[in-house]
Amino acid sequence: MARDRRAALVELFEVGPGGSHVALSPLAALRQIAGDPHRGLHEDTPIVNLEDATDPDTERLMELITEPRALSWADSDPVHFEIDGEPVRFTELPDRRVRVTTDTAPNRFVKHVVALYARELRGADRATEPRAFRLLRELEALSRTGGLGAASMPTVVSTADPVIAKDRRYSRILAAYLALARREPIQSRTPA
Repeated sequence: MARDRRAALVELFEVGPGGSHVALSPLAALRQIAGDPHRGLHEDTPIVNLEDATDPDTERLMELITEPRALSWADSDPVHFEIDGEPVRFTELPDRRVRVTTDTAPNRFVKHVVALYARELRGADRATEPRAFRLLRELEALSRTGGLGAASMPTVVSTADPVIAKDRRYSRILAAYLALARREPIQSRTPA
């Protein structure tokens, strides 16, 4: 039974829900996503030494006024403000750091789907189930490398993302996820 299920899952992932008339299989979509994943901007605002600040977050400066380690009496420039006529400077500032990341909700979703399929394919024997074994190894490799390698596993799985809805590659992964989630008996069209 498990062997038949794995064969059907291989067929589903290699061909896709809906059969061979579908132009992009989930496996082809996954390969494309791994090579060119969704990217997003991620902003961190660490507290850094004044000299290391590149883009100070001035909206958070008021928070630092109550932090003694972030202030010092100024005996030379820069002077940021005065307390009772005495010059004061910030020694630490919140610094805005923006970076491009592939750890986005759509990529975390894909990584989740790949993990589900991999779990279902585990136990495939290289000699008797070569297609399932190859697919399992490819899924594992794709989830560890490229843009998907940087994506973390989601804590909450959500399909309510415009990228998943509008990007055909992510939509194909969604269709494979729904087929697996329904846990309907999957019939293979090719002999095992």
